[in-house]
Amino acid sequence: MWVVFLAGLALPAFGQRMFPREVTREELDRRASHVVVGQVVHVYERVRALPPAGHYVDERFCIELGVRKLDRGSGPKRGEVIYLRFGQTRRDPQAPGAKLFVPPSEHTRVRVWIKKMPGGNWELVARNAIRPVPFDAKNVTRGTMQETLDLLEDWRRDIMSSLVRAGPQPDSEWLLRILGPVEELEELIRRREPVLVEHIGGTFFGPLAKDLAPKRFTALLVGLLTGEDTEGRVFACETLAAMGAADAADRIAALLVRDDERAALYAAFALTAFGRPDGLPRLVRYARANPRHWTANVLPAFRRISKEDHGKDLDAWERHFRARKLIK
Repeated sequence: MWVVFLAGLALPAFGQRMFPREVTREELDRRASHVVVGQVVHVYERVRALPPAGHYVDERFCIELGVRKLDRGSGPKRGEVIYLRFGQTRRDPQAPGAKLFVPPSEHTRVRVWIKKMPGGNWELVARNAIRPVPFDAKNVTRGTMQETLDLLEDWRRDIMSSLVRAGPQPDSEWLLRILGPVEELEELIRRREPVLVEHIGGTFFGPLAKDLAPKRFTALLVGLLTGEDTEGRVFACETLAAMGAADAADRIAALLVRDDERAALYAAFALTAFGRPDGLPRLVRYARANPRHWTANVLPAFRRISKEDHGKDLDAWERHFRARKLIK
């Protein structure tokens, strides 16, 4: 299949950049003959070193895309497969310089701006002409409720498959490619999307949020702390702690006195990330109630508060905290 897709593509001369640079949304619409929403089936890539050795490589990509719908143009129908080709010359991964284009992961739902080339092939019209498409119920205007739920389930399954393939420590680039730009991530948080709030989780999302837009995400998450949704509060506590957002510590501490036991417990954990002992009484009670499991989650929190280490001796920890008047 590799030969079928990529054979016949002439390699560029050294220094020639085959892949158009990023353009505005208006320019994407102007250049494209078709706008297609589909699911990535497979990504094929060929890499060739260019002289002088160790400086530049020539890359050719071919994306196998299963068509879901056409936003513009005619021809490809739902269920058909089309192949998108493009290439770029970039610095070698071992040499200084950023990669120009990162192809989407398999199973990702994307929108592409493309034009048909001689011979029936398709080509992206710019480097940013392929974007992830998160599910948004507000945009579902036709079909039955079951069809809407099926679309949502497909999208969630795609995201979870991509998360598994991404490995234990995906980066912010992966997050943007899979879930969309910052504005769409904010919307997913506002509606408590389970893929983000439950499956990805605040502990994982926090460092990525800090890398992408710390002020914007902090403001949004602080707003969740004062809301009435327990899952929103829990996610906010986890994420703000993972971001190291110490300015939000007082807002988190306010949850300790609210009538929401689960959120208060997560607030107690989060506060230890900032070196604050406000939630220690609650953590000690939790450890007493969970003697088999407390060393996995409470013990690291204790160690964030104190330079002394009493290991798995909960009684010693409690005496230590009382001696320092951190608990009564």
